Amino acid sequence: MKSKYIALITSTIAIIVTIAQGYMQYLNKSQELKLAHIHNSANFKLAKLHENRNWKLSLTDFMAKYRNQIFSNNVKEREKMRKIMMVSFPLDIMEDTFSALYQISNKKEWEEATILIKKMQKKSIKLERGRYEDNPNSLKKAKNLPKLKECEKAIKNLKLLEENIKEVESLRENSIGGSDNNSGTYTSD
Repeated sequence: MKSKYIALITSTIAIIVTIAQGYMQYLNKSQELKLAHIHNSANFKLAKLHENRNWKLSLTDFMAKYRNQIFSNNVKEREKMRKIMMVSFPLDIMEDTFSALYQISNKKEWEEATILIKKMQKKSIKLERGRYEDNPNSLKKAKNLPKLKECEKAIKNLKLLEENIKEVESLRENSIGGSDNNSGTYTSD
C-alpha cells in the first residue's frame, strides 16, 4: 500500500513540476514577445524618422534644382511645380512646405495648395478607417473599400507621376537649353 502512495505522490510531484516548467516557459516566451515588440516598435520609429529625413532631403534637392520655376512670376510654371510636388512627395511634408512657400512668396497658389493638402489628408484618414462618403448625407462602411480605394489612388498617382515626369524632363530640357553655362538656372526664350 505504501508503494501506491509513494507512486501517487511521485506522479503528483512530476505533474506539478511539469506544469511549473510549462508556466515558466510561457512567462519566458511572453517576455521575449514583449521585448521583441518593443524592439520592433523602436526600429519602426527609427525607420520612419529616417524615411522622413530622406523625403525632406529629396524635397530640398528638388526645390534647389527648380527654385526658379517654383518662385517664378509665371502662374502656369508655379502651378506645374505645385502639381509635380504634390504627386512626388508625401502630403504631411508638402503641407508644411506649401505653407512656408506661401509665407515667403505670398502667392495664392501655395495657400490653395495647403488647403487642398489638408482636404486630401482628411479623405485619406477616412479611407484608412474604412469609411467612404458616397454622398454628403451618408457614410458607408466597407471592409474591402479601403483596399480598392488605395489601388485606385495608386493607379491615379502613377498616371499623374508619369505626366509629371514628362513635365520635369521638359523643364530640365528648357532649363539646360536656356542657360549659357549649364548651371541649371532657367532663362525664358
